[in-house]
Amino acid sequence: MQKKPFKESLAGERIELRRPAATMEHAKEMFELLGRNEFFYPWRLSLVELESAEECLSLILRRLEEFDAMQSVYYDIYADGAYIGEVYARDIDYSSNAIKNFGYFMDKSFTRQGFATEAVRILEKELFMNGAHRICLFCHFFDPTVLNVASETVAKKRGFTFEGTSRDALYDKRNDRYASERMFSKLSTDDDSVKF
Repeated sequence: MQKKPFKESLAGERIELRRPAATMEHAKEMFELLGRNEFFYPWRLSLVELESAEECLSLILRRLEEFDAMQSVYYDIYADGAYIGEVYARDIDYSSNAIKNFGYFMDKSFTRQGFATEAVRILEKELFMNGAHRICLFCHFFDPTVLNVASETVAKKRGFTFEGTSRDALYDKRNDRYASERMFSKLSTDDDSVKF
């Protein structure tokens, strides 16, 4: 995989992926979006505890450092100029050409419209074109009878293969409970990975 700077933005048919803006205005947008969407798993799992717009700005600045160091890439998703979610590739392993943590989230008022699927398509294309061989995606859930169907639907639409479930893989300290995760992957050699 080529270790080269990530693009500032990537355009799709209906959406644009943009490098996050390091401004208090955008931090406020992010904080409001998270507040409207309690399903956002890092918040629920207390992996990322964001209690204010100022803390969101600190998170954005850390993410931009990772972006510039080519360790991770986070893009904000925009549709018709509105900030509607995020798509990311974290834990990039250049020695094995693997993206170890690929994910996304959408504002609930923009779900079921194909925006997440398009965002995944745009970013996976960029990663595969830069030499990635494997992309891993995780769908988290608390109750095995209630899976993260929306997230899994996006993964399946994009041709990711289900590989298994890691039971109680993450601990939610705020609510004293565990979340499991279902792992999906996609390889550059998978037949439909070339259908961008």
